[in-house]
Amino acid sequence: MIIVDTREFRSRVVKELFSKGIIMQSLMLGVGDYLIGEDVCVERKSVKDFVNSLVDKRIFTQLRRMKDEFRNPLLIVEGAENIFSVRKVHPNSLRGLLLSISVDYNIPVLFSRDEAETADFLELLIKRGSKEPGKILKTEKKILTSDVQESIACLLPGIGVKTGESLLKRFKTLKNLFNAGIDELMEVDGVGKKTAEEIHKTFNKEYED
Repeated sequence: MIIVDTREFRSRVVKELFSKGIIMQSLMLGVGDYLIGEDVCVERKSVKDFVNSLVDKRIFTQLRRMKDEFRNPLLIVEGAENIFSVRKVHPNSLRGLLLSISVDYNIPVLFSRDEAETADFLELLIKRGSKEPGKILKTEKKILTSDVQESIACLLPGIGVKTGESLLKRFKTLKNLFNAGIDELMEVDGVGKKTAEEIHKTFNKEYED
């Protein structure tokens, strides 16, 4: 299981994790965006936010807190942009700050192209260890109904995050989606005949223990 900060719970990364069948719990965290096991804390930043936080040095406060609280903090920088073109900062200055994170703070920095690749990294981290999270800093927040609906839609055969959202927009409720015929399902972008048949079979086939 993975603990997700409530402010992160509506992100596309979480929807990608839902589509992989990963169990998650939403909590308000004092530091980091994702907790995996008892000692891995992951902070996710867009390229722009990462560069801005490097320049104004606020990222080092965040990383110091992660280092104090968890044995294995990790930073994921997400986006296809070139970090050296986001702001007019000398490349060597950014390189020096990156080296400081890796050498002085001993915190690995991973770069992902997009939310899907970030979810892939998190999935691999989950597979590396399955201990229950240890340090939870604040109380649990209620998961929104729409999050649950999206997670169920994304778990359907052949359906990813984007198509799952399209199905919900088309049918409005899960009940309507469950009752939809093959032809109706095929009216949704991204749902072909084979996928529609698999979804229809999933909803109508008797459960076998």
